[in-house]
Amino acid sequence: MKMRKILMWGLVLPVLFIAGCSENGQKQADNTEQKKVNKDSIGEESYNDIDIGIIESDGDLIIDINDGNDDYKAYRMLNDSEIYLKVKDIMDNANWEKPEEPISNSGEFRIESIDNKDRVSTNYYLSINPDGKTVKLIDSNHVLYTDLNEANSEKLFGILVNENLSDYDIKENNN
Repeated sequence: MKMRKILMWGLVLPVLFIAGCSENGQKQADNTEQKKVNKDSIGEESYNDIDIGIIESDGDLIIDINDGNDDYKAYRMLNDSEIYLKVKDIMDNANWEKPEEPISNSGEFRIESIDNKDRVSTNYYLSINPDGKTVKLIDSNHVLYTDLNEANSEKLFGILVNENLSDYDIKENNN
């Protein structure tokens, strides 16, 4: 009786082991085949084919628009590293100054700049200057500001608002 059990387990265990290994191999083959089908059907690799994990941008930009009542409503979110670095470069190279008098204007737009590497979030307010060709950036505490030149104003506004500064109508877009 004991010999029969040993013989039976001696035959069953290798069969189970081989069956389990071939099933795992079959799953890997099916997964590879599915990736090939995805690539052939859409002409490129799908997001399921990427095995490097979650890709995080260097930073995010959340742009809110002033609703006319000194409150802000959601307008756009940008989470592309290239765009974030362009905006950061403009802001970092700006000539920030302390105002002689407190700045009361919060701006037409509020920009939240989130540095994903350092996990730091900073708010800025963007105002269109009366000339309509340049913008003013104000830090969230209203203790620093900068007036950008025309080129940087147009570039920054275009990135954040996706419109030309010279074509933007404040009254039309705040309602």
